[in-house]
Amino acid sequence: MTTDNIRAKVENLEITQDDVQNFINMLSPEARIQFSNEEGFSKITDELVNQELLYLDAIAKKLDQDPAYIKEVELAKINILKQFALANLFKDIKITDEELNEYYESHKQHFTRPMQMNASHILVESEDEAKKIKVRIEAGESFENLAKELSNCPSKEAGGNLGTFSPGQMVKEFDDVCQEIEIGTISDPVKTQFGYHIIKVNDRKEPSTITFEEAKEDMLKQYTAIKQQELYLNKTIELQKDYKVEKFY
Repeated sequence: MTTDNIRAKVENLEITQDDVQNFINMLSPEARIQFSNEEGFSKITDELVNQELLYLDAIAKKLDQDPAYIKEVELAKINILKQFALANLFKDIKITDEELNEYYESHKQHFTRPMQMNASHILVESEDEAKKIKVRIEAGESFENLAKELSNCPSKEAGGNLGTFSPGQMVKEFDDVCQEIEIGTISDPVKTQFGYHIIKVNDRKEPSTITFEEAKEDMLKQYTAIKQQELYLNKTIELQKDYKVEKFY
């Protein structure tokens, strides 16, 4: 190992560039960005030095012989072995494309996209106000500019655009109109619990089926989890024949 890769030494322990990078890799994405520079590397190196100093101090004080520590180590070993046993149980699980395709075909109802709508609106308090706004839009004024000027909804900052949503996400009266009017047309005033809306549907996509290839990655995770759960339950039922189990609940 070249000294170029060594950032610090504590007694005989070398803290390398790789050690620092590995520590950073375990942080959250936001923290990784914060420490992925020379200043950040220096702070992490300092942290690793501090941790090593605490470790050496603990050894010098024979904390590794403390009964509480020994108990914690034994508990950790038990939990690690349980996780290792699970990994060992699952290691031979292999999912073929044929199995995934069969799963896809038998669960097709779960692989659908609902209708997607993108709409803008102008929200005012009275029907009369809404009617006047519609007249101005039909006369050629910009929907977006009128929304910014007159709408009572925070969406006014985006020219009234509410983004993309599916049926059931808006109040029924609003939802029904968004599903019925032609794309690009302006609705008559629509009354809801919030007031009166002038609605423009910008886009609408009908319900569709997610293809096998689109679903494959997520489906593999789901199907693997199902297989793991099935294997786990079968194994534990089998093991109950070999070991005495008493339940008091």
